[in-house]
Amino acid sequence: MAALAETIILFVLATVVVREAWERLKTGGGDFEPTVLAFGALIVSIIIDITRVYTLRRVARETGSQALAADAIHFASDMVGSVLVLLGLGAAALGFKYGDALAAFGVAGFVAIAGWRLGAGAADHQHVA
Repeated sequence: MAALAETIILFVLATVVVREAWERLKTGGGDFEPTVLAFGALIVSIIIDITRVYTLRRVARETGSQALAADAIHFASDMVGSVLVLLGLGAAALGFKYGDALAAFGVAGFVAIAGWRLGAGAADHQHVA
């Protein structure tokens, strides 16, 4: 049941991100100056998420826990999202003002795919039980 609830949350999140990214594109992109601190925070976040995903997937596999598998997907989407944001910030630092919004579309797409997979897995698990 927790995995199905998380699936709904992921789809809502993806929808909000797409809406915000679309608004940025319509208004001409974002005007901001990425900082070294932002790049550093994203890199640290990616490293932490890699560790979380690896650990949660291993324990979920060992215990058969759908909730832990859902958490692994959540942190994997965080990690991929952070990588895409890092690329968007890099593009913005190089003068491409649409980098942030385009990265957001990538994040939303990944989150929606992860939600779909999580929901399908949870539905299959519920059907078998």
